[in-house]
Amino acid sequence: MLKLLEAVGFFLYLILLLYMGAYISRNKLGNKSHTVFGYLAFILAMADSVYFIPRLYGLLTDGLEENLRILGWGRIGQMLIMTLFFLVLSDLIKTRFSTKRKLPMDKLLYGLMIFRAVIGLFPQNQWFLLEPDGTFAFLRFIPLVIYVLLLSITLMAHSMKKGDSNIILFTILMIIQLLLVEYPIWGAEKLWITYMMVAGRGLIFLSMIFIGYLEVRKENELSRY
Repeated sequence: MLKLLEAVGFFLYLILLLYMGAYISRNKLGNKSHTVFGYLAFILAMADSVYFIPRLYGLLTDGLEENLRILGWGRIGQMLIMTLFFLVLSDLIKTRFSTKRKLPMDKLLYGLMIFRAVIGLFPQNQWFLLEPDGTFAFLRFIPLVIYVLLLSITLMAHSMKKGDSNIILFTILMIIQLLLVEYPIWGAEKLWITYMMVAGRGLIFLSMIFIGYLEVRKENELSRY
């Protein structure tokens, strides 16, 4: 029963992401920040599909233990694509607030994400085991924390100055999801806690994209008058 619930939950999540991403991409009316929201939706869909489809295949066939190879490659793919997701997040500042590129900050942000990706490729991550290594999950988490906090401070400063309540909410959600994106670091022993964390992570990501989706809908409604 739990396997079926996981499959249904994932496909609902995927359908919602793809629907919102497609709607934003078709109806963005030239708004560059909405273009970023569309990219974020598709990148999220790709990242989670790369991991969850092999996982669901294992769960619904002969078990995860018999499919650790494809599951491991799925985890690596998810880690790399999620790194791209966070990199694209930085474009939201430039497109939303028409800011100029700051080379030292850009180098720092890109360096943090490259460091995370390189750490994630080390064999010590043990991606191909049933339970990957928690220590390396923590090492991947450190540059992500620094990156998200730097991005959040910048986003919050610009959005408060401009009175952009949507981006303030987006930034708060981005900080909250930081606690769930590398959930193995918390070492939850009970399966239901892990499921709750994964579900919470998915809902927060959907909420982040939903902010852009609602803006595009509102912009299209106003353009009719």
